[in-house]
Amino acid sequence: MENTAFILSFMTLGVLLASTLVFWAQDRAHAKTAYLFSVVSLPMIYLGFTVYSGENQALLPEFIYGLPYFFAPMLLLIKSERLCLIVTAVLWFSHGFYDAFHHLLFDTQHVPYWYILTCIGFDLFIGGYLLLAAYT
Repeated sequence: MENTAFILSFMTLGVLLASTLVFWAQDRAHAKTAYLFSVVSLPMIYLGFTVYSGENQALLPEFIYGLPYFFAPMLLLIKSERLCLIVTAVLWFSHGFYDAFHHLLFDTQHVPYWYILTCIGFDLFIGGYLLLAAYT
């Protein structure tokens, strides 16, 4: 399962899916809101995988690790557009880091490997896009 083609194909899928979010939010007046509220979905997906797998001992840690993302919409209170974009990008990058090391945090494998790879590609693409947008 650790072959390069498998890893790259699912990370590429993540980038393609992230591109659809960027394209969808590109001309919208509330693009910042779209990126912040989509960050909230990240821990919700992991919690969903946890419930589905029946690995109930992982529910509380997944919830605790997800707390910073649940509070992401509060960033809308930041008046500086650039600072908001940077902090939102950091949240996306940090979730990519969380994806990469998820298997070290839990004894169970309640999140499918293909999803983690796809999520890494998605998170890094969105984080990079937002960081680029903050400085252009």
